[in-house]
Amino acid sequence: METDKVRETQLRRMLSRHGRRLAKSRRRITAAPGCRLYLVVDIYNHTAERIPPYRPNRFATLDDIEEWLSERNKAAGAPQDLDSRAPAEEDQTAPIPAPRMIDN
Repeated sequence: METDKVRETQLRRMLSRHGRRLAKSRRRITAAPGCRLYLVVDIYNHTAERIPPYRPNRFATLDDIEEWLSERNKAAGAPQDLDSRAPAEEDQTAPIPAPRMIDN
């Protein structure tokens, strides 16, 4: 079984190929809500991506991000341009600016 650090590194590489980066939550207390959560940020627009399940603060777990990437790649069948818009049947909101975070 892979450790979180290995999965995090793999996801960072996958996202960088699509013009995205992984930003880690700054929470350090393991029991605190929001710990071990991540943002997927568009490096060109500096906006946070909407990763299901759609949370108000746009943070997601590594599992959620991995599933989101695999679904997007499977649907296209080949590398494609990722965008921050949800499918037409989903509730769509404008992307929110993501705070600049230091990748650890």
